[in-house]
Amino acid sequence: MAIIIKGNPFTHHEEKRESMPTKTPWCATLLKCDWCGQSPKALYKYNDSKGWFCNKECHNSYHG
Repeated sequence: MAIIIKGNPFTHHEEKRESMPTKTPWCATLLKCDWCGQSPKALYKYNDSKGWFCNKECHNSYHG
């Protein structure tokens, strides 16, 4: 799992993105996007929100 945090020093706005591989040695099944059901190489979680998604568009549609 990797975490990327970027911010804007003028507005003090931060964005956080965590990534997790869909195929792991400790889990026999492939993990899938909570919105569209696809299983890419990695899933992402944005700003500690609920769910894992294949991209930012799926995240925005789900939480829209």
